[in-house]
Amino acid sequence: MGKELGARLRALRAEMGGWVAVPTLLTADPPAQTRYRKVIAKAFHPNAVNKFEPAVREITSRPIDSWIETGRIEFVSQFGVPTPGRGYRPGVERARRASRRFQAVER
Repeated sequence: MGKELGARLRALRAEMGGWVAVPTLLTADPPAQTRYRKVIAKAFHPNAVNKFEPAVREITSRPIDSWIETGRIEFVSQFGVPTPGRGYRPGVERARRASRRFQAVER
C-alpha cells in the first residue's frame, strides 16, 4: 500500500473512531462461519474449479511464452503482480460488453 493511501486510511479510521467489526469467512466462528462456508462450497468444489483450468492455462501461458524468448524473468513484476488482474471473470466481461453496447446506443 502506498504511503499516501496508507495515510488517508489512517486519517479516515481516526475520524470515524475505528472500523466496525464485520465477521467474515476468515474471522467468524461457527455457526456464522459454517453459513459462509455453505454459501461458497459449490464454487470451490473440485468439479467447479476444474472448469477454470483451460482459462487459467491460457492466461498464464501468454507471459510465460514471452519469457522463453528473452531467457529472463523478474517473476514478481512480470507475473505475480499482473496475472491476477488477467483472471477469468465471465461476469465482469459480460458487464463490460453490455456497457459498450449501451454506450453505442447512447451515441
